[in-house]
Amino acid sequence: MSFASAIPLVGGLRFRVAVWLGLFLLVSCLSAPAAFGEPIVGSAALPETTPWDLRQLGEAPKFEWESQHGPVHSLYYQGLPYQGHATRVFAYYANPETIKGNADATDTA
Repeated sequence: MSFASAIPLVGGLRFRVAVWLGLFLLVSCLSAPAAFGEPIVGSAALPETTPWDLRQLGEAPKFEWESQHGPVHSLYYQGLPYQGHATRVFAYYANPETIKGNADATDTA
């Protein structure tokens, strides 16, 4: 069973895509601190309009660590509202430094 199939089908495929997109963005933001502060810029390859607010995607969501024990950490981050309700998304996080056992690798909270 894949992780995606374990997510409840709240809203169907669109909800699952939003969760995966949010997880990808969170991991990208946490593992690339040099990119912070630089806005996401649209590419000529993108259509003229997209369903995403690129400025908002460039901002890291609020998050809290659930556990930072071991090489793979777990956390919750603020997801996009769904039907007018706040959402909280669970994610796992690791990078080369946490895998090596460097305790300072995730001191960002």
